Formats: sequence, C-alpha cells, structure tokens
Amino acid sequence: MNLASKSPAPEVRTEAIVSLGKIGDSSTVEFLSGKTATARGNEKAAARESLLALRGKAVDKKILEMLSSSPDQSLRNELLLATCERNIRESQEYFLKEAANPPADMALVSRGWRAFGDISLAEELLNIAYKNEDEAFR
Repeated sequence: MNLASKSPAPEVRTEAIVSLGKIGDSSTVEFLSGKTATARGNEKAAARESLLALRGKAVDKKILEMLSSSPDQSLRNELLLATCERNIRESQEYFLKEAANPPADMALVSRGWRAFGDISLAEELLNIAYKNEDEAFR
C-alpha cells in the first residue's frame, strides 16, 4: 500500500487511498488526514471519503489526538471537518479553541458549533466574538 501511495500515477495513488478507507484502522488516520491537507483534486476527495469510511472509536480518538497536537492549520481544518462528518461530539472544545484562532476556517468553526454546540457555550462564544477584531466574525 505504501508503494502505491507514492506512485507517480495519480490514479494508482487515488485507488490506494480509497483502499485504505475500506481496510484501514486508527493506524491509517495520520496518513489519510495528511493527504486531506496536502493533496489536490481526486486524491484529496478520496482521502476525505476514506477518513470518513474508517470505523471505530479508536479512529475518532486518533483524530482528536491529532487535533490537539498538530501545529499545522490546514491539517487542523481537515481534522475539524472530519469531526463534523464523523459526528464526533467530543470535538466541541476544539471548535472553541479554533474560534479564537484567526487563521482558522471560521465557516468550518461555525459548522462545528451548529453540530455540537449547546446553550452552555453561549458565554464563551460571546467572549470570543467580543475579543475578535474581525467585524465579519462578530
């Protein structure tokens, strides 16, 4: 699989990524999420779909672990998208952290709030909005 994912032929790389979604587990989360953040076109779409197709709580746990430790904003955005798509309710705190992070994808952060937010977040969200200098965000 590793050799196929490094093939010069885009079709072979894409099929390798699709296969990982069918046979992968938590050990493939890092590879697939990395592809979502760096690949383009069909490879990126295949990596997103494969990350969504992986089964098990261990996969969700690995996504949350990576979300808490990754310094790469594009990777964090992709991981946040995965938490929405996979309906990982435990990701709520990460959406709050990203809301205070100006380079974050605010449309994605808003989507997470709609999916996982509740009234208990209202005060924190208002504080974040008040401190944010971007008028469009407020």
